This record gives sequence, structure tokens and C-alpha cells, in this order.
Amino acid sequence: MNNLCADIGYKSVNHYGEQLCGDHVDVVEQDENSTVIVLADGLGSGVKASILSTLTSKIISTMMAEGLTLEDCVETIAATLPICSVRGVAYSTFTIIHLLNNETAEVMQYDNPLLILLRDGENYDYPKTELNIGVLVWKYSDTYGSSVRVAMDKYAKEIGAEKGLTINLEMQDGNDDQATQNNQADVMFAAGKDHIIINLCDTSAGQYLVDLAKQYNVPISFYNKEPVDSAIVTGSNSIFVGTKPEEAGIMQGEILADLYAANPEKVDKNGDGKVATLEFEGEINNPEAIARTEYSLSTAIEKGVPCEMMTENQVANWDTAKAQEMMTAQIASLGVENIEVVFCNNDDMAIGVIAALNEVGYNLGDGGDEVIVIGVDCTDTAVEYINAGKLYGTVKQDGDAMGKANILMAINGALGKDWLDGTDYTMA
Repeated sequence: MNNLCADIGYKSVNHYGEQLCGDHVDVVEQDENSTVIVLADGLGSGVKASILSTLTSKIISTMMAEGLTLEDCVETIAATLPICSVRGVAYSTFTIIHLLNNETAEVMQYDNPLLILLRDGENYDYPKTELNIGVLVWKYSDTYGSSVRVAMDKYAKEIGAEKGLTINLEMQDGNDDQATQNNQADVMFAAGKDHIIINLCDTSAGQYLVDLAKQYNVPISFYNKEPVDSAIVTGSNSIFVGTKPEEAGIMQGEILADLYAANPEKVDKNGDGKVATLEFEGEINNPEAIARTEYSLSTAIEKGVPCEMMTENQVANWDTAKAQEMMTAQIASLGVENIEVVFCNNDDMAIGVIAALNEVGYNLGDGGDEVIVIGVDCTDTAVEYINAGKLYGTVKQDGDAMGKANILMAINGALGKDWLDGTDYTMA
């Protein structure tokens, strides 16, 4: 028993042109000093939304006031709400405030914009036990990207358990279409995510997502594919997680240089003192792709390999099928016997290049004719190809480490901490 009390008030405003409000608030007193308050927002607007929100708020407030668990409430809602004939789903968001003895407020939120707590006129970051994190992926079919997704799912559970947090990940496949990814972002931001992790479809499209982050005051982290205009990633509510873009290219050049120093005839097959080279670039305007392409070639030359580009860079969009198609065209144009080295920005493209070479009897892994192909990522398939004698080498990009870094940055961003808090990472 205490002398504290709670003032509770709310205002509902109908959607324009509607006679009923799609939101509903229910307040149920549990006892003299404990209260359950539920705000529900039904799918759509008008009558349908009103029915969904009214049922949701009344079910939750009544059941919780009787001491039932949130899980019980959600199961009852799922079995009770009418299914929309248009959308084919029964759906309502909700926010619950459970006042206990007018001393403690327990907040439970599902897909509503986050509750705002003010103290002394200032926003107050209240403690959280659950984080809802969105993940926007450029395309699920990317091999390296798949390893990052698996790692994020793993570390969300492991690190969350270590920190006493339940981390709910919602991942969406952009399918290499920026318009699709922007639409997914609109929904995620509106749903009140605590943090959004972004793997851009189009590296020139970062500004729209940064603007959304500012509008909704939600921190974001880009990974793997840095926005072309890196200045938009300010470090205040946005950050980029990745390696130095030139590193993988330098390592590719060093792999070739080491081979050339040990066995120049294996590289310069016709002995003309020049190494006929092709570059397969990930995408236009991608800083990572540009740096890998530039530094693989320049490093090899600096270390004594007389590389000579046979044609302009082949932009194959990180894709196996596209790389195979473009390599087939280069073989037809140049003649496979006149191609000695192919650098690829990732292993998926390297596998495509090898598929084209296989069609003309090269890189079969039988000790016969071979073009030196070097990739990046060290995917499982690439390792198999190296062991089979089809791919000469690759540079390891640690998808597991990238996934872990993404989760650590997301937790710090969601909790309002310094980005590098509790990590051994450095800011470039």
C-alpha cells in the first residue's frame, strides 16, 4: 500500500472519412493500485480495424487483469480475431502498460511505434529486455550473404542470452531490387523496430534509408555494401560495418604474385613476358568492388607480375550466371588460349567464370589446360573448387565474424550506447 496514483488519459482520432476509429484503448483495474492499459491498432481502417483493435484490447486487458500470461492472451487473440477477406490475415498491433502497485510499469509492445517515456521534459531511455531488429538483405541467393545471415541468427540468440536480451530478428529479401527494399524499409520503420541492419541492393540508394532513420529516430547499420556517398553515414544514428575495401584486392594480387615468383610459366603460359588479365567486377559505383578491382591488379603489378588487361572490366553484378555468360563472350572474342588470369570480386562470379572455362575444356581439375582464377569470400563451394584443382585461390571473407559484428552493433544502437561499446572493433 502506498500513496502513489496514476493519471491515465487518451485521445482517439478517426481516420479521415471514417465514423469508427481503428485504434482502441482499454483500461482495467486489477486491484486498488494495479492497472492494465492496452492500446491496440487493427489492420486497415474503419469498421474492420475497429473490430480487430476492440477485440484485441479487451481480450488482453481482461485476461492480464485476471493474472493470465501474455502468451495466453496472444494465443486467444490468434484463435479469436476474424480473418480479413481481402488480406487473408487477422492482425492487430498492441502496446500494454501493466502498472503494479502504482510503483512499477511493465511495458509490452508488438509492432506499434515504440513507447515514449518523458522525464523532466526529456526523452528517457527505459531499460529493455527484448529488442526487435530488422534486417534488409540485398538478395538471399548470394552465397557469402547467406553465411552472414546464418551467423546473425546464431549470434542474436547467443549474445542475446549472454546479455539477458530476447532479440527478435525479422529478415527480408530485397531480391536485388532497391524499390522492393525501400518498401520493406518503410514497413519496418513504421513498425517501430529498435534497429535496422541494411545490406543495400543499390549502393547509390543509401540516402533514402538514412532519411527514414532520422524521421523515425531509429538507428541503422549498413554492412558489406557501403553507400557510395559515405558522408551520409554520420556515426550518430548510422554506421557502416565492413573491412577496408582495398584489403581483399591486395590479397588477391599477392596470391598471384607469389605464384608468379614461384612458377612464372604457370601464369605466363605463352612466355611472351605479359600476363593476359581479365577483371570481373561486382557492380558499378560500389566502393568495395572498385577497390578490389583496382588493388588486385595494381598489387600484382607492383610485386612484379607483368599483367596486361585484355579488355574493360566485366561487371557481372556478383552473380554466377551473369559471370558465366560474360566469360563465354570473352572466350569467343579473345580465344581461351589468350586468357591467362581472371580476378573476380567474389567467389560466385569465379564459379561462373570456371563454368564457362569448363565448356571449352579448361579448369577441369584434371591437370590439363588452366586459366588462373582468383576469387574472394572463401565460400564452401570455392573451397571445393580449390581442392578439385579448378579454382586457384580465394581470399577469406569471414561471414561468421560479419554476422557477429552486425548483431553487436545493432544491440548497441538499439540501447543507445556507443557503437563500439564492449567490442574490440575500431572505427576507420
